[in-house]
Amino acid sequence: MVNPVPAPFVVKGVSTYYGKDGNPVGQWVKSRIGDGEQWRVLQEWVDGLKEDARGVLKPVKAPKACNDDLLSAYVIGDPHFGLYSWGEETGADFDLSEAERLTKAAIDRLVDASPSSSEGLIVELGDLLHADNSTNMTPTSGNVLDVDTRHAKVMRSALGSLRYAISRTLSKHERVTVWIVGGNHDPHSSKAVAMVLEAAYENEPRVTIDTGQGIFKFFRFGKSLISAHHGHNIKPDQLPLLMAHDRPEDWAASIFRYWYCGHVHHVQRKEFPGCIVEHFRTLAARDAWHTSMGYRAGRDMTLIIHHREYGEIERKRADIAMLTGVAA
Repeated sequence: MVNPVPAPFVVKGVSTYYGKDGNPVGQWVKSRIGDGEQWRVLQEWVDGLKEDARGVLKPVKAPKACNDDLLSAYVIGDPHFGLYSWGEETGADFDLSEAERLTKAAIDRLVDASPSSSEGLIVELGDLLHADNSTNMTPTSGNVLDVDTRHAKVMRSALGSLRYAISRTLSKHERVTVWIVGGNHDPHSSKAVAMVLEAAYENEPRVTIDTGQGIFKFFRFGKSLISAHHGHNIKPDQLPLLMAHDRPEDWAASIFRYWYCGHVHHVQRKEFPGCIVEHFRTLAARDAWHTSMGYRAGRDMTLIIHHREYGEIERKRADIAMLTGVAA
């Protein structure tokens, strides 16, 4: 035999066949993987399977003890992932990496500040993405937007930040419900994000991703009825009656009723008969147009604690100054 077998094989056997004159005419060489190579080849195969499983979510251990009388609502106002702002023009730099960093930092602070409530509620109030697609314009008005990087990259960053928020809240609460509210900037892509999250957590019984197609969300906890809407389709003074109409049984069973809204990027809170309507700030910086039009507001994220019997009892804030060291 003069031709060696290729690595990682070794010769298992050789069969030679002869002609009528007794001289060798041909030869069969049988091979197998060498004993020393078997484990290495198996390990490479296992590594390949691990690559295929990349992104599969690891379960998060539930907290040992939770207060069944409490709900912690993490209100995320208009994140605008993908918005680009040049500090020399607007007063603060903002891009995709900054949006992700600030969101995760705010979630860390608020989860650490939250009691171990049985219920966690993540309320993303709309405009998760600054642009709905790669045209980089608002879907309805066609306004040109200041955007940072590619749309697919923006979606990936927003998804990663939400997964981070879900994992962190799972460490503090027995159950976590997630609302991705459609906004005027992302009416289609927000639904896609919600469906991706639903698929990612389909085997996690502690997580509920609300993929309902309606633009209004409702959650009753004890004597509280909590609702959310981006705030672009209906005036604030119409929301209490809409709540009573759409959820008559929950309205009758509750005493404390709340609407959480975004869209305007500043604090706006008004009490109507039977219901409080509130708009929340965002952590995103102003873009060039809003800066030139004179819009100014603080930047933060809010945690609201609800008691089963007494409604809202406590609040915590993650202000931009806490996250950056610079007041906005």
